[in-house]
Amino acid sequence: YGMSLNETLISVTLNAAYALNRSKTNGSLEVGKRADCVLIRAPDWRHIVYQFGDTHHLIRSVIKDGQVIYEV
Repeated sequence: YGMSLNETLISVTLNAAYALNRSKTNGSLEVGKRADCVLIRAPDWRHIVYQFGDTHHLIRSVIKDGQVIYEV
């Protein structure tokens, strides 16, 4: 679709939360918002795009509602 990696990341996080009317609680890592995220082992955040579909070895931790629910 001709989007940069930065534009893609914003579209699936902040813009997606806004489209679902959840931008006050979701979509970005800010104080007071839900802390749902995946921590990865990668030299750079863009690395996840190049490993799309084969990311199980990159995942270090999964955090849901601020609590670690999976950790390697």
